[in-house]
Amino acid sequence: MNKPQVIEEIPLNIVEVKEMLKKIKERDQELNFRAQKTAEYLDAISTIKPKQAKEMKEKLLALNVPRFRDMHVHKIIDIMPKTPEGVKTIFSGLNISITADNIKKIVDIVNEYSDTKKKTEEKEE
Repeated sequence: MNKPQVIEEIPLNIVEVKEMLKKIKERDQELNFRAQKTAEYLDAISTIKPKQAKEMKEKLLALNVPRFRDMHVHKIIDIMPKTPEGVKTIFSGLNISITADNIKKIVDIVNEYSDTKKKTEEKEE
């Protein structure tokens, strides 16, 4: 039996996973059972647009918060905490401490994109 080898691990957010599943579906015409269930779940939860997620990721990384890595950025994009307490909750289980000023900056960026999400949803209705 073959033993699969992990070549590379890269963190992804929900938006990126959703896009990858779309590409796989286009390539293979259909998804396997688990991938289909994952796609259904991701469609059920509301997320921001891929372009917005990319912009948000760039802005969060541009903050240059010490010890703030890609995995933390993706966690912020997935959960979209709108309050400082929400950001603190996300990082409480991780080995990272962030200053109150940086938490405020993160919340401001998240709120900027959650507000644009609300505006686009209102326009679609």
